[in-house]
Amino acid sequence: MTTAARSSPRRQLVLGLLIAVASVAAPAGLAAGDGADGGGGHRRQRVPVLDRRATLSADYLAPGPPSGALSTPANGRTPPYPGQVIPGFSGMVDNGDGTFWAMPDNGFGTKANSPDFLLRLYRIRPSWETAEGGEGGIEVGRYISLRDPQRKIPSRSSTGQRPGDC
Repeated sequence: MTTAARSSPRRQLVLGLLIAVASVAAPAGLAAGDGADGGGGHRRQRVPVLDRRATLSADYLAPGPPSGALSTPANGRTPPYPGQVIPGFSGMVDNGDGTFWAMPDNGFGTKANSPDFLLRLYRIRPSWETAEGGEGGIEVGRYISLRDPQRKIPSRSSTGQRPGDC
């Protein structure tokens, strides 16, 4: 494999998503100490602190075909939904300009009830809410639909499409 192939933008994005997910998923008890034990053999641990947040409405729908046809009604919402839902984000990569590439959670929980959920990356811009204030919303911009032109993914959606075929 060439150096160019190893450092391709796609590979960097995938590695960044993995690092982002791993860093968020690390248990607080495994936080790194500061290396100083004060002579007593005790290490201080850094505790994660939530200093800002941004949320996306549960009713937000991205452009695309209806989704959720096989999901269960919940929280006063009844499927199918007239677009692509974004149930949350599993990983994000900071673009360094106030935006992130974000990968949504896995549809409606299982492959069996999510065949109409399209696999995508969304470019988002959070408007952070902090202790001093702020909107706390998320602007969803463009997206990249993931594709499987070589048919490596065995499952098909309810529409006969494979993830990202549209």
